Amino acid sequence: MPPVKGGAIENLIDVFVKQNELSKEHSITVFGIYSREAEEASKKYRHCTFKYIKLDKFSVGFRYIINRISPLKIGNAYIHKVKKELETIGEYDVIIVENRAEYAIPLFKVAKGKLILHLHNDILNIETKNATKILSCYEKVFTVSNYIKSRVLTITDKDKDKDKVVTLYNGIDSNKFDKNNYTSIYESERTKYSISKEDTVILYTGRVIASKGVKELIEAFIQLKEYTNVKLLIVGSANFGESVTDAFLLSIKEIAQKAKENIIFTGYIDYDKLPILYSIADISVIPSIGIEAAGQTVLEASSTGNAIITSDSGGIPELIGSNGIIISRDENFVDNLSTHLRTLIDDKELREYLGRNAKINARNFDDNIYFDDFCKLIDKKSKE
Repeated sequence: MPPVKGGAIENLIDVFVKQNELSKEHSITVFGIYSREAEEASKKYRHCTFKYIKLDKFSVGFRYIINRISPLKIGNAYIHKVKKELETIGEYDVIIVENRAEYAIPLFKVAKGKLILHLHNDILNIETKNATKILSCYEKVFTVSNYIKSRVLTITDKDKDKDKVVTLYNGIDSNKFDKNNYTSIYESERTKYSISKEDTVILYTGRVIASKGVKELIEAFIQLKEYTNVKLLIVGSANFGESVTDAFLLSIKEIAQKAKENIIFTGYIDYDKLPILYSIADISVIPSIGIEAAGQTVLEASSTGNAIITSDSGGIPELIGSNGIIISRDENFVDNLSTHLRTLIDDKELREYLGRNAKINARNFDDNIYFDDFCKLIDKKSKE
């Protein structure tokens, strides 16, 4: 942090921090792993202190080996150092743990009953090791969707802890993703990727890994053989912050050879440049076949005003409502995806209708609303 290497959670934290820069409502300290680029980027913030934890490979490796082979658990090297830092800090109202639910156990004593979990993934449920103990350490759990909330409540009595677990939907800087901001570079940006003005562009953004359904999207696109003026733009990499080639990427590029003239892989694109890629697209596809707690790409595409096709994964339907096309993840997923792509390619009026409605819906998740809702939950907790 700041999110110089991307990452949905990191960018969401940055939304809150940037809003606080405007409101000056809170004094914030953010802990993160040291990065020279992040440290440089942090200098532009005036109302947030960034504390960086430096980790040497020997310490991390030693702790990993001991934790793996010995009954003596010495814990995570990063959180061990964070805990020491927290013990030296003066008074604070709350400590918010972003997604790493297991950090509650080492932080519990130093937190003094002020621990909040902001949960972004389905990693705290009845199947989680030490789930009951972890949940008991937190005063509140903020989940990014009702789906994730329901998963957390599998641990305990729903009636007893229903007020402890609260849904806090993600936020988005909707103005940043408004495609009207990028009309002056629309043609040049399309030209950069050998896309003509007449082409219909289908866009995928996110990590290029199996659970995101990228292979299924390519297979669905290959079925669209009758179209010569449709392009599929795949934006992202297997890793955050860098373009890497792994076995999965190589395998889907091999599949993509069947439509190689119309499928474009960009590799990793910096988050600040993503709105430009969204702006040159007509259709955004979020084809996740794994569990999506609350895909941030849904809000990005919605804010842009693109027509959206997505799977019914996790919390995605909560974000999109009836303002896009939602496909069941069943044995017909690829064929149904291809069918709905055909529908939107052929029907420009429907594309624009869905895009307009998605853009209106995105206003419900605007970053200032997210910030206000987050602050209200924090203030309510600190006053209890």
